[in-house]
Amino acid sequence: MKNLWQQADKRIALALGLVIIGLVISLLAPRATQVKFGGRVVDATYPATVCPGGVNNAVSVAYLPNPKVAVRSVKKASVTLRPARTYRYALTTPLFVDGNPQSILAANTSSGWLASTVCTAGSGDSWFVGGSAGISSAGYIDLINSGLSESTVDLLAYSANGPLPLQSIVIPANTEKKIYLDSLAPGEEKIAVHAITRAGRVTAYYIDIRKKGLRSLGADYVAPADEASKQVVLPGAINSVRKGVQLDQDIRLLVPGAADATVSGTIYSVDGAFVPIGLDNLRLPHGKVVEIALSKLTVSTPFALVLNSDQPIVAGMVSQTKLGTSDFAWSGAASELPEGESYSINMGGHLPLLSFYGNGKISIQIDYNLTSGKSRSVEVQGDRKVSWRPEGAVNRIEIRAKSSGIFGGILFSGNANSGLSYMPLRAGATLQNSVLPQADARVISRGSGTSANTK
Repeated sequence: MKNLWQQADKRIALALGLVIIGLVISLLAPRATQVKFGGRVVDATYPATVCPGGVNNAVSVAYLPNPKVAVRSVKKASVTLRPARTYRYALTTPLFVDGNPQSILAANTSSGWLASTVCTAGSGDSWFVGGSAGISSAGYIDLINSGLSESTVDLLAYSANGPLPLQSIVIPANTEKKIYLDSLAPGEEKIAVHAITRAGRVTAYYIDIRKKGLRSLGADYVAPADEASKQVVLPGAINSVRKGVQLDQDIRLLVPGAADATVSGTIYSVDGAFVPIGLDNLRLPHGKVVEIALSKLTVSTPFALVLNSDQPIVAGMVSQTKLGTSDFAWSGAASELPEGESYSINMGGHLPLLSFYGNGKISIQIDYNLTSGKSRSVEVQGDRKVSWRPEGAVNRIEIRAKSSGIFGGILFSGNANSGLSYMPLRAGATLQNSVLPQADARVISRGSGTSANTK
């Protein structure tokens, strides 16, 4: 009898110990938020994100949310997270950043151009519409495997003549592999690429770099779209960087399905809305990349381009200028901003232009910190199309959509930003939920019950 009581006491002590350990672990997890959902306790956490490695001959920086965030390089024999100890982290190899609610800007500057992107957790399925594999191309797809096992990614490139042979790429654990665009689609000027992760944790970045001999022709990241859609919103574009300096713009389109599509486009600005030449009931063949020049645009303010199609499509728009040296920006599709949720990012002292498109009335709350140390707050309102630029260089900025149906983008232009670049407003990581185990005292065998069965 005494032994049975001792065994029961040990089981009770073990169960209580496990409960206490679970509580301690949950208390030590600073990025976790516990909520009740469907009668269960849910642990909501932000996944880790990955920033691309540095670009050759460029100053490459990741602007972190705080110096205490834990980071590590994505390279062999590097698996230990350590505090960054800086807001401005110089990028050489890809950077693994521990989960946090704030998005991270990665920026590269060189020879009058700027290429910017948001560090992300990665997606298993991404469409990249942009770039060139012609003779001036030096661009590549950076496939980063931040996991501890081998990964496989399928790359399917499309050209003006149709789809090209699929390439399966194997990336060893905790490494990156750069696939140059001219090896995916040799000699093709107009391309789009579908990247599908078959196994492992992979983050893909697509950067378009162009050169003519030793002369730089500019660079920018091509933002990914998660899927083809019958409506594509490109919320941020400008027609000039300053008075008298116009931009040339082209829209690139692909119908990835098995049927041709009819596409129409509308440009929205604060001056009104109109259908540009060439985008009125345009018939697109499936499986082939088509590019349309947006000529004779007279828009004097930032604008959005909304494409509607009877078949799912993917699209991107390039804006190009010459300011001493050439530069260009790729505008990619944006996702709707969740109403009431905050989007925050460290701008690293840049001077952004925020461009928004809405299905109706627009209301945006913006809180920001200037590099001078002053904090500001503003509510931006309008109908269909609004844009806003702070009065000076910005560090942290927080954006919250107060109405539904809003899409946004961040534009960098002019000498204050060292070049021209675009990013859709999209969080680098979103909350992931998991159900927490719950202790149930009923599973513990009671001493009295055990003794009764042994009499």
